[in-house]
Amino acid sequence: MQLRVESFHDWFWIPMLLLLSFIALLFSKYRDQIKRCFLAIFSNREFISIVRDESQLSKNSSLALNVFYLFSCSNFLFLFSINFLQMELSDLNLYLIITTFCFGYFLLKIILIYLIGEFFQEQISSKLYISHSLLGNKVLGIIFFPLILLISYSQYFVDFFLYSSLSIWLFIITFKWYKGIKFGLSLPEVPKIYPFLYICSLEILPLFVFGKIFLMPFCKIVFY
Repeated sequence: MQLRVESFHDWFWIPMLLLLSFIALLFSKYRDQIKRCFLAIFSNREFISIVRDESQLSKNSSLALNVFYLFSCSNFLFLFSINFLQMELSDLNLYLIITTFCFGYFLLKIILIYLIGEFFQEQISSKLYISHSLLGNKVLGIIFFPLILLISYSQYFVDFFLYSSLSIWLFIITFKWYKGIKFGLSLPEVPKIYPFLYICSLEILPLFVFGKIFLMPFCKIVFY
């Protein structure tokens, strides 16, 4: 792999440098918390331990990892858009719109989960689902960052890294849905329909909506 001699976005090195500094800070301050997040993906016991951990360190690391995920996600969507979608926007405006959308959608989804929990009087279940969903996001953000670097600065393998990133994203998000449903079904006090309701209405349905909006670019990716 060779680095680009000239950046195709004169300003894009700024958010990338900020992300690089951010992840260095995360690993220096919250290395143990990051390790626990990766372990909790495969262990319900570790996940419950994280949920019950109300220390300030745990809260700070959770906030920082979620913010890092949102910026990683917005950077990836930006790179995806400029490579596969024809947008009549300047690159900077597109980046700002995507970043705003990612943060807005994240907040909206959290609010909707709380509202569903209130409506069905399952506040505890809603909080557990939010914690489980955020756990997957934290891990995804960490995994995505090196892929974003490769997509941004690889000279000859941009398409390969984009396809690889999409494949990894689909695998992780499918695994997150599976673990979310499995975890929900393991809670005896939670009605069996609730895990499927949360996953279908708040995870799968928005994905199909976005897929419909960008159907032609996705077809181009698959059949090119």
